[in-house]
Amino acid sequence: EIMNKKTYKIGLLFCLSVFVFLTGLVVYEKFNENNRDIPVVSMNPTPTETETKTEEKIAKPYAGEVQVARSFYDQSDDAEKQGKSLVLFEGVYRPNQGADFTSNNKAFEVLASLSGTVTSKKEDPIFGLCVSIESDNGVTITYQSMSEVTVELNAKVKQGDVLGKTGENLYEADLGNHLHMIVEKNGNVLNPEKCFDKTTKEL
Repeated sequence: EIMNKKTYKIGLLFCLSVFVFLTGLVVYEKFNENNRDIPVVSMNPTPTETETKTEEKIAKPYAGEVQVARSFYDQSDDAEKQGKSLVLFEGVYRPNQGADFTSNNKAFEVLASLSGTVTSKKEDPIFGLCVSIESDNGVTITYQSMSEVTVELNAKVKQGDVLGKTGENLYEADLGNHLHMIVEKNGNVLNPEKCFDKTTKEL
């Protein structure tokens, strides 16, 4: 009888131990399951796309009512438009290597289409006052036929800064007071009108 009681107690303790063990195992599994999908929060999160600096898009070099006086000579244009994109100078017709803008023969402010550095500032006897600005991505925009330039050589300018005012030149005297704009990238001359609202990478 004593042996039976001992055997019973041992069996009861064994069952109780198994129960406690299994209960602990279930609780442990539940705990892991609940914490398995908890995301790890980084103390130094990387910036999102919206937080990164947005690249500038090439803006028009003027504000207000300004019209295109003469377009860039584009080989993909039809013959009629190409004919209107020729410049007659000293009895010779030449393809227009930029775009010309006018405001009813009145002077208007010239604005920087891109931020960058003033790499050239000169007075040319044929093209008038000229200023060139190169962006960080290697795109150079030259503004010609200006009556005054208000930025200095090697100066840093921001998009929209006033560069000066339009004027006249000998090369396109028929246009009167106007702005001649040239856009270059990697040695190629581009159509300024097709560059507007595009980033330098999209050119």
